[in-house]
Amino acid sequence: MPQEGALLNSAVKYFRKVSSTGHSSEAFEELKKFHQDHSHSLDLGPAFYVILDYNDFSYKFVSKSFTEILGYEIQVLLNGGVPFYNSVISQNEVQPLISLWKVITDYLKGLPISVVRKSLFSVDFHFKHKNGNYLHMLQQTVLLKTSSEGRFQFELIKITDISHWQKQSPMCGIISTPDPKDSLICFPTEDIQIKGWYFPKQN
Repeated sequence: MPQEGALLNSAVKYFRKVSSTGHSSEAFEELKKFHQDHSHSLDLGPAFYVILDYNDFSYKFVSKSFTEILGYEIQVLLNGGVPFYNSVISQNEVQPLISLWKVITDYLKGLPISVVRKSLFSVDFHFKHKNGNYLHMLQQTVLLKTSSEGRFQFELIKITDISHWQKQSPMCGIISTPDPKDSLICFPTEDIQIKGWYFPKQN
């Protein structure tokens, strides 16, 4: 995860640098360049990026690997937006995902916005390929931009095909913060929340 987090942070810096000028199209071009330059370094599995605009819940950017991984044309997601995205999530996981996002968003509301802006939140679920098969996906999200009041405006979302992982544990949500004691692991079907964890120091 350290490498993964560093790469996502680099993407955020790219976006914030150019979007601060008010030229969002330049920001999206920077993200495209970032994806082309760094996608080979992301070793969790095949992945694609999207940018979600919270102002109208539309997708402003979808990387070309979306088609390579899931079979759909990019325009399908750009035109279909969040309703299309939700329609191809495994139906028995929709409600658990809603529960997870509620826990995540409620928890984030309790953190200083300066911490939220540096946090990474993740969930896993199954997404339907165009051919009808379901792939196990890991969604990792970082905030690209918030309003001065802390309202979410843009998110960078990286979605990785982790179908090759033999996962036995249940679906879970993870909030990774700069300080491990503020981090959280939660599960949608159990009343379990683990706050704060510590990783051994790397040699």
